[in-house]
Amino acid sequence: MAVDRLMKPVPVGPKGTNRFPPSERLRRQKEIQACVREGKRFRHPLLTLYVRWRDGSGRRIAFSVGRRVAKKATVRNRIKRWLREAYRTKRWAMREGVDMFVVAQPSCAAANFQAVNAALTELLWRAGVLILPCPSEGERTDEPTTANGNAR
Repeated sequence: MAVDRLMKPVPVGPKGTNRFPPSERLRRQKEIQACVREGKRFRHPLLTLYVRWRDGSGRRIAFSVGRRVAKKATVRNRIKRWLREAYRTKRWAMREGVDMFVVAQPSCAAANFQAVNAALTELLWRAGVLILPCPSEGERTDEPTTANGNAR
């Protein structure tokens, strides 16, 4: 039964139900501080992830891209959009009962979406938040296969 709850797919429909809903956002300063203080930290050259496990269902996340990452707001906003999109596309494969806080590092300003996406995937995997393994950056997943699963 617990596996069914963990493997529940995110419904995708014509009204865009695959969004980043407000119920999955960490909003209160107290909650973010608790995540940093009580949670476990995972580092990557581009991002830092704080993970705090809690009772209950659902997962919540907050992103921080400070002025030390980039002086221009347009660059900071682009990084935030990339982080939200990277999270949104992986949330169907994440465990529930977790609060996460992602902090962008200054090196993130020079990165592209693929690098930010790979960094977040690696951090979520190391933190034990992802249920399913994600293919590595260089691995192709769209190659045709035969009936027994081997590549042609």
